[in-house]
Amino acid sequence: MSWQPATGLKTSQDWLPRQRPGFAASKLLARLRDKPYEFEFFQAVFLLQRFQEDVVDPGFLGPYTREAVWFSARTDLSFPASQIQEIRSDNKPVEPGEEIPPQMVVNFIGLQGPLGALPNHYTQLIQQLERLKENPERGSLKALLDLFNHRLTSLFYRTSIKYCQSSAMMVGAVNRRGGFDPFTEALFCIAGLGQLVVRNQVGGRSGAYATDPAAGSASGPVSGQHPGASVLFPFEDRFLLRHGSSLGRLVRTAHGLESLLSEYLGIPARVEQFRPRWLALEPDCQTALEAPSPDAQRNPETGHLYGGLGTGAICGTRVLEIQSHFRVRIGPVDSATYNQFLMTKRPGDLVVPASLLLIVRDLVRLFVRGGLDFDIQLELKGEAVPPPVLGPVAPILGQSLWLYQKKPAHLVGDVVFQSGLST
Repeated sequence: MSWQPATGLKTSQDWLPRQRPGFAASKLLARLRDKPYEFEFFQAVFLLQRFQEDVVDPGFLGPYTREAVWFSARTDLSFPASQIQEIRSDNKPVEPGEEIPPQMVVNFIGLQGPLGALPNHYTQLIQQLERLKENPERGSLKALLDLFNHRLTSLFYRTSIKYCQSSAMMVGAVNRRGGFDPFTEALFCIAGLGQLVVRNQVGGRSGAYATDPAAGSASGPVSGQHPGASVLFPFEDRFLLRHGSSLGRLVRTAHGLESLLSEYLGIPARVEQFRPRWLALEPDCQTALEAPSPDAQRNPETGHLYGGLGTGAICGTRVLEIQSHFRVRIGPVDSATYNQFLMTKRPGDLVVPASLLLIVRDLVRLFVRGGLDFDIQLELKGEAVPPPVLGPVAPILGQSLWLYQKKPAHLVGDVVFQSGLST
């Protein structure tokens, strides 16, 4: 269902007494008002809560006039075709200025009606009293029974929230601190993400939805993006739960990291294990004919300087290491996605890493933990290589500037970002 504004629909700000601003022209709100029988009971109650502000959940503590909805049972003996008969908001306040919640007439639970707990003659008696318009007792019996109907239906709703995990997750995402219900929090704990501060380190928005239905719009694009990039929105924290089995393992696999990154980016991501790299040696650890300084480090096994053949002698100032380094290869990507990874220039020629690059780096660090280093290689499609021309968006040396006569027919993987986000 869409949250876009409706056109040509009759709407009224007074239909809901505590209606949120900006929802008067919502297609979903108009549909809920005009065709409530198309909605499932729990979904309709949930939407009434979201469409209103400063309300109390049905059946919970709080003033009865601030409840999101009042429940009533249908006074009819015909077969019910849906869970909800109607939703109306024409109740007259008892006191001037009092705001009365909307009333939902349900078909599946109550004291009277075809599925009611009381005998059918109670329903017939209510119908007889309703026909006598001049009867002073008209509506009194129904109003009395609706007190119990509201309580019964509210308890049914609360039971659904407590014991139905899908319902609990939906409501808990809105009402609980941090945006999650106990069951979801338990899943986060299994994945090692139980603390909110840990999830915030990933770079995504902390909360249940990257798009908030109550606000009617997305939480907003990620800031600091490249001018030529497509709009990037933060991911949901629930996204990490789908990979909880991999995050909860003591040993993390390359396949798990590939699956995590590929799903988030929507493009292939591959992990190249045991990627060789050169590590520079400190002067005190290099082999020399004489000690470079009185405090030079010594071999912890022999106690001598690093000059013993077969024990510590090394030719050169660097060593080749392949055990603790891997490469994340992302691609092939188009120009719009590629621009999301590019660093942006700020006033003073300050180069700032792109938000998407930061998120990918944090996801890799979250999955891999410590002890391993990595770099990120972007593989750009040959036809997407930008031309070497000047324009409103200046190219960045080493990232978005190539000199060529014709576009390459192969993937271009020249840009590699280190884990410290330097090229």
